[in-house]
Amino acid sequence: KHSEYFHLAKGRDLGFNTVLGFFSKLSSGTGEQVLTRQAFRLGQVLHLPEALTFYYAHVGYYFTQLFVSWSMPLLVFVWLLVLLADEVRDGIFEAFLNLEQVKMTSAEVMAKTVGVWFSWLLLLFLVATSLPLLAEMWMERNLKVACERFFKQMLTLSPLMFIFQAKIIGHYVINEIRYGGATYVSTGRGLPTDRRPFIGEAVPGKFQLKKLGGLYLDYASIAYYDGVTLLAGVVLIYLAGGVSGAGVFRNDVWWVFICLFLTVASWLWAPFIFNPYQFVWKHFCEDFRCLVAFFLEDSGRHWVEWYDRTQLKPRSGGLHGSMVDITFVVAVFFLAAWYAMINMKIDALMLAYSGALSSNMLHIAALLPPTFASFTYCIIVVLFENVVGCSSILRRRMRPSKRTPGGMTRRMGSMGKKIFGRKAADAAAQAEPPAEAGHDAEAGRESTTATDDDEEEAPHATAQDREVAAVAPALPAAGPEATQRWCELGIPLTFSAWTVTVLDVAEAVYAIYVFVAIGWRNASVAGFILKWGMLMMCIFFGEGMLRARCCNVLGCCGLPLQLWVRAHRMARDIIVSSIIFSVMVPFVILNSINDYFCPGCSAHQLLIYRDPGHLARAEAVVMDVLGEGDWVDEAETRGPFDGAILHGKSPSQEHMSHIV
Repeated sequence: KHSEYFHLAKGRDLGFNTVLGFFSKLSSGTGEQVLTRQAFRLGQVLHLPEALTFYYAHVGYYFTQLFVSWSMPLLVFVWLLVLLADEVRDGIFEAFLNLEQVKMTSAEVMAKTVGVWFSWLLLLFLVATSLPLLAEMWMERNLKVACERFFKQMLTLSPLMFIFQAKIIGHYVINEIRYGGATYVSTGRGLPTDRRPFIGEAVPGKFQLKKLGGLYLDYASIAYYDGVTLLAGVVLIYLAGGVSGAGVFRNDVWWVFICLFLTVASWLWAPFIFNPYQFVWKHFCEDFRCLVAFFLEDSGRHWVEWYDRTQLKPRSGGLHGSMVDITFVVAVFFLAAWYAMINMKIDALMLAYSGALSSNMLHIAALLPPTFASFTYCIIVVLFENVVGCSSILRRRMRPSKRTPGGMTRRMGSMGKKIFGRKAADAAAQAEPPAEAGHDAEAGRESTTATDDDEEEAPHATAQDREVAAVAPALPAAGPEATQRWCELGIPLTFSAWTVTVLDVAEAVYAIYVFVAIGWRNASVAGFILKWGMLMMCIFFGEGMLRARCCNVLGCCGLPLQLWVRAHRMARDIIVSSIIFSVMVPFVILNSINDYFCPGCSAHQLLIYRDPGHLARAEAVVMDVLGEGDWVDEAETRGPFDGAILHGKSPSQEHMSHIV
């Protein structure tokens, strides 16, 4: 006889972020387990059946999720490589001259290939992934309940969550294998009813940050950057004729585009789709103010602090360990494959215009990364600020903080905190004089940024919200004081970010202008992608130098490199966050229309909680039996069951205990 028992214990209804935080901890532990000596010995001793059982029962699931998350970017890369490999003339695919018997275009070749891999069998794959849940519900209840549960999972967009979960697992597994350092992470089990902001919390009615921490900062380096890159690849496939030139195989590519759409939508918007009250108008306006303040307030100070703390963390192994890893190997493979294709196009171009063009100049122009104009701009900006006497955010972060026992504790690390933590804090409090009322606000920025620079997050630590320190007083609207203050702050980092982006694009277009002039569209797009890859490689090397702290020895001479790297990374964050945020605007409008015509019944809540919400607002009447305050029922303004609030003095614990 089979018996089932209901256990009433620690479990709770968890939200999207809590579940993914738990999986990040498991994935990091799995990556650490792969590197152990015990796993190596078991792999040598166990026979093949036992070894496969050990693999699939332990690390196999996590490695499978890693490979699944890599499959779509790899497919887009190969698809673009084939589409742009050659110019199509008279409907014949002439990428390789020795394959003259192939009478198909490049788009038809790829459409036929992916049509075999992706078809209506995708539905069977979705059913197969949900088969354990279906079988369990069928065994415990009945087939009707199991089918209802399965269709409910599909209708509430559960595939988006599992796609994002695969991305999270793959990221943490490969990060652990690359860097190590997995530790216990307390994930917590909070109720899934709290709204997570986009960037942080803003001062009411102002474009100023009060608290830093949100969904974009949590998953930017994990999923959002790759999601935008994948989206750009899909758009290029469509523009390069991946669908229009597929011919008779045009109907076979829609299944793969459905997979790509689900992947892009999950990697970019899944955390926001499953975020409670994400599309409420007042919260969305606050998110917009936080987004603007994150990049513009105090010359981009908030972004610089977050980037240095999370993405520019020093790594073990010095300069070599900061640069050479699996990302470097993948980038070299990408650049080698793409340059081979560009080299073939240059050879074809030289055969057609042998007397008008120089082969060596074309190869040099194709290989040089578009960094000359942007780096020259950064050098000019640093020299200008040095001559004028401006104090940009990068200069302020380079200034050393005052030597106090607390600073000694920070330099000694966690052990120093354990030994000297309390004594150092007391000594610092006694030694440091109280701040004067007219103290320059710039000194406050220096001390704040110095502390934040020393406080670096662990490799696998859960993202923590941070209170934002008080910024300088508001700048005068006009007059000589405003001009002097803007000059002291230097050129804003946001302006430099847009400037280096425009310069990079202009330099890349100038280098491949010969393809544009003769009308080789595919060659132009392929050359632009190669330039983008070379630029990303240079930025990766620049970040490696900054992580290795090589620029600390250079001092102010390393400021152009710091400005160049941070300007490019800020431009990336501005573009990615703008794409994510702008796409959510129509859904905010639809949610506002929903709340206007049907208050209390939210379609978004129906998607998240599978419940539309309370159709009628609840009222709560509270009697003030103590007579120590004015209890007012504000259920009408605060929503269902927000309770009554007290204006005035609240009852003490002793009185409440007497009441109980």
